[in-house]
Amino acid sequence: MYITCFAFGFTPPLHHTKFPSLMPTQVITADDLHQFKLELFEELKSLLSDKPKVDQNKEYLKSSEVSRLLGISLSKLQHLRTTRVLPYTRLGTTIYFKRNDIVEHMANNTKAAKLNTTLFNAKRS
Repeated sequence: MYITCFAFGFTPPLHHTKFPSLMPTQVITADDLHQFKLELFEELKSLLSDKPKVDQNKEYLKSSEVSRLLGISLSKLQHLRTTRVLPYTRLGTTIYFKRNDIVEHMANNTKAAKLNTTLFNAKRS
């Protein structure tokens, strides 16, 4: 006896139709599916959170590494490059930034905090 699923044109192998007791069966419960979902989400979360770190020993960094290091978008980095705020080197189609130039630029543009004396005096009294 053959069982045919006409919608998909599937005919099971002969040994499954003649001897149904030989077919492996496994019961999957709702709890099993819930546990599988939790494990799958944890695995995906760990894969997505393992962002590649910027190597601290590299002298030259690519654009993606610099944007990750500074926490800015690639378009903002391109704006800093085209306005000549950050010096860069181009080799072919790849753009590199010197790590020391970025650190120096950050240090030179550090602004001192300004104390609001009216708030400071109001809290003291």
